Amino acid sequence: GCALVLGPSQATLGLLGAQCANVGREEPLRRRTVSMAINGLVSLGFFFLGWYTAPYSWLIPPLITAMTFTTVWVWHALMVGPPGPTNTVFAGAYGTYMASTHSSALETIVSVNSLAFLFAALTSIALIAWHPNSPAREAIATAEAAVAKYEASFDKPQYERGPQRSAAYSAVNEAWYTLRSARTANERPHTAASRQLGLQSESFPAQNQATGSHFLRTPLGRPRPSYLLRRAFHKGSRPWLTAVRALIAVLLATTSMFFSPTAHTSWAVLSALIVLQNGTSRMDMSVRALHRVVGTSLGLISALAIMTLGLEPWTKLVIIFACLLGMNLTAKRNYAVAVFFITTYSMQMLPPTAHYSTSLLFADRLLETLVGATTALLAIWLVGRHAPILLVRRQYRAVLRAITAVLDDAAHAELDTLAASTHRRNLAFELSQSGTVLAG
Repeated sequence: GCALVLGPSQATLGLLGAQCANVGREEPLRRRTVSMAINGLVSLGFFFLGWYTAPYSWLIPPLITAMTFTTVWVWHALMVGPPGPTNTVFAGAYGTYMASTHSSALETIVSVNSLAFLFAALTSIALIAWHPNSPAREAIATAEAAVAKYEASFDKPQYERGPQRSAAYSAVNEAWYTLRSARTANERPHTAASRQLGLQSESFPAQNQATGSHFLRTPLGRPRPSYLLRRAFHKGSRPWLTAVRALIAVLLATTSMFFSPTAHTSWAVLSALIVLQNGTSRMDMSVRALHRVVGTSLGLISALAIMTLGLEPWTKLVIIFACLLGMNLTAKRNYAVAVFFITTYSMQMLPPTAHYSTSLLFADRLLETLVGATTALLAIWLVGRHAPILLVRRQYRAVLRAITAVLDDAAHAELDTLAASTHRRNLAFELSQSGTVLAG
């Protein structure tokens, strides 16, 4: 769309804007629209903050670090989901980079990325609107598969059935959340297909399809955002651990700009965040850091070859589309290959009027990738060494608090109130999270 409106040479500048619209891709239309709007505004605000902070180099490390901690913590606390907070934080780092290298291109960069975000957002909304029940159907299919897998494990030892049971419980919980978040609590589904989905999910297995008063008693779904934020504020929570690791890695990466010959750290911030954003095990993140370095090195060679060929802008766009397709097909199979595609297309984000040599540009990218991966590894292995124990203890206390609230409701015969329903939902949520924490 940007290529048709502004020309192919300017269209590549909008890649970041298009990626910022790729939020909430597993959510129903209502929630995805809200998620995209919020993420777009926050990313734009971060870009402006980075742009106007660029002349004051001493302000860049604390600014980008504050953006990182806040965004990563809120993202994981509210369980926003894929693709993670990396692009949102990178918007700030990208602003500092572009201000220092292309100080006269502010209007062009903002307009192109805003247009790209608009095109991507409208496209995703149109695709979901065409198949409005697809997120709910996918979530229910996932839950059914998880339950079937658990049922198939009945003849196995208890230590093998436990993880399957936890996975099934969490999948059913998420399916309910996806289904109910597609509309407001009192809104009746508009189509027969959506009514059928709701009818099946709001019924108990041993009862008929008339749910009656059982609807309020169904203790499934995610708690309110205020509850999720409060539980994530505890020291032993996963969002807190992930955010602290990201804070340390990004602070080290941005501070290294004072010792870098190019003084650009946007790529280092991106590399560190991509390694850390999933909050998986130390070994998995360490392998991810290695893949990041290897994939980036090969991707830089590929991007250099594309630049030296002097291809037409439309040909470059075709290569970008091919790289995006390759990234999505390989991201879950081999991260190094995915990074190869990511690096190849992301190097096309630079304006055509670069002020520096190609060799310096690629050396800068490789150096910043090494810095980002190294700082991420330091954060992984130095912070949260006792994280598994802390996570289990925190989750154990959260379950006890939730049980206490439910028992208090029962003791006071207040089981049919909205507050009691909320307490049961919180308990069901904490139990599902317990399985996730123990399995991790």
